[in-house]
Amino acid sequence: MALPTTAKARGARMLATVLAGSAAAAALSAPAAHAAFVTPACKGADISGVGATFPVQAHVGWVANFRSDTPGACGATAPNVTYNPSGAITGSGAGRIAMGLRSAAGSSNPNPNQNRDANRRFAGTDEPPTPAQTLQMEQGPIDNNGVDVTPTDNGDLHVIPVAVGAVAVDVNFPQGCTVPTALQANAPADSTVRLKLEAGQLEKAFAADTLVDTWGELVPGITGTPSDANLGTTCAGAPIRRVVRQDDSGTTFALKDWLAKVNPNRGWRTTFGATPNTTWPNTVNESSAATCPYTSNLCKAASSGGGNQLTLLANAQSQGSIGYGVVADSRTRGFDVASATDTTFWVAIQNDAGGTAYDPSRSPNGYKQNGLAGSNCGGVTFTGVPATTLGDWEAVSAAGGAGSTAYPACTVTYILAWDDYGPVYGLSADNEKKARTAKDYLSSIVTADGQADLSARDYAPLPTSLRTIAQNGVAAIGYNKADTGVVTPPAPAPAPAPATPAPTTPAAGGTTPQPAPQAPSNVFTVASGRVSSTNLLLSIQVPGAGTVRAVATAKVKGKTVRVGSVSATASAAGTVKLTIKASSAAKKLLKKAGLKVSVAVTYTPTGGTAASKSKALTLKKLKAAKKK
Repeated sequence: MALPTTAKARGARMLATVLAGSAAAAALSAPAAHAAFVTPACKGADISGVGATFPVQAHVGWVANFRSDTPGACGATAPNVTYNPSGAITGSGAGRIAMGLRSAAGSSNPNPNQNRDANRRFAGTDEPPTPAQTLQMEQGPIDNNGVDVTPTDNGDLHVIPVAVGAVAVDVNFPQGCTVPTALQANAPADSTVRLKLEAGQLEKAFAADTLVDTWGELVPGITGTPSDANLGTTCAGAPIRRVVRQDDSGTTFALKDWLAKVNPNRGWRTTFGATPNTTWPNTVNESSAATCPYTSNLCKAASSGGGNQLTLLANAQSQGSIGYGVVADSRTRGFDVASATDTTFWVAIQNDAGGTAYDPSRSPNGYKQNGLAGSNCGGVTFTGVPATTLGDWEAVSAAGGAGSTAYPACTVTYILAWDDYGPVYGLSADNEKKARTAKDYLSSIVTADGQADLSARDYAPLPTSLRTIAQNGVAAIGYNKADTGVVTPPAPAPAPAPATPAPTTPAAGGTTPQPAPQAPSNVFTVASGRVSSTNLLLSIQVPGAGTVRAVATAKVKGKTVRVGSVSATASAAGTVKLTIKASSAAKKLLKKAGLKVSVAVTYTPTGGTAASKSKALTLKKLKAAKKK
């Protein structure tokens, strides 16, 4: 299920010209094309998104790039894009809820009927949705009996990777204590107390395991007396307190994903990772107060967001505590090292006892205040990656366990966006303009320039394989794709008279400019279509590698009912077989009468422009079951 790559353009006018040209090409190559955006590129309406705090600093850079003149951007007159506006409930869970994820009526962010937030056009999450969660969001509003009350607003959800980042293990080291030389993360000449700690020991500390619940057990050889008398009379006996997120956090998910690699038997992804992902092992006197009580071994921030958690961790009363945060937040909240006496810092992690210590920052001086920014995630291995943004991303992981030769606590952050914004928020001029901006903004994020700024903001760019998947997904985003109105192709221009080519002047450096490569063909054929029971079987002939998507709908009493959809990938020219299975809503209707179904088929060649055709089929009324 791969989707097409976005066209490259320079500046707002060039981007608009390229997309307009692509649309014209699609109209010429396909006898019937389906409705797309009316609003030109970069001319949409203002939009906002909400969700994960992990990528907040990335969005600051992305918005600046979107409003610049870099290739694929829209320039200074671009619509405004706001992420996590003031007053919004934030966090990965909040992002998924804004897109229609169900949450209990009594929760801090209730959404028992799967309503979508009409004020948002995209959401951020570091925790990819499960298939069940995706189904809820794609289904949209339900009544109190769980029945889909608005089947016409169902939509397909893209899970689009947009950046990679490191989760730092942050500590508020007890003052008055001395780190043994063997556990100093930096050379003694640096005169810092920053630690390097073994992953297995950190896992036990985050679990409040009795084997590692004091600083002497986490840092063998620690000496001194805590300056805060509430921590006891010896540094070795000082208790470890955990300071964690209050909300359903993707950063928490990423940390637990790594801890699960370190110890698969603790239940980090199951027992302690279930939605809303706010439970922890072995809690004593759990607190959500403004300060962390000395009698508690688990303190939650009083409100959502990574910044609030790190502020609590840095509090003077939180000495002797450990926590976590994305490197970008950890730096802005003071967990880089400002001086030799700084006791709030992130630690370097050893994947194996006595092994190499890896820092979450990519630069050797990145841990210092004003050090070179960037997440140290360039060498990580990504597992569980699906072929497309419409696939299942639940199992994706960038975390490393024992034997890893990279910083182990890295993660992918995602944007959730709709394949077709038309039915999801309703057909209107305002929605079409907002959908236009959503596509344009996401397109700019996955350009080379959109990714290039990430390291400077303490993230890491997507590897090529993930970026290609992301670009394909963004390119597929559209508006009112099910519209079967035929677009009349323009009359062909008269062939120009042959002309003698003018001499080519070499460009600077002596290189002769080369013509732009020809776009791949998007001319395809719906070779056949038939019905088998409640399934629609299609055979599609394609000219080359790309993706094919088919969406089946039917008109019932003036309303559009979604019958089903399917996507597939073609690795080369040939035949693609598709099977669309009727949805439960369609099957209910088939018990009463047959359905005349319109199947919209879209083929997107890899690196090219999408083209669409329609096929009409009829599903017969289901026979009533015979009574025994």
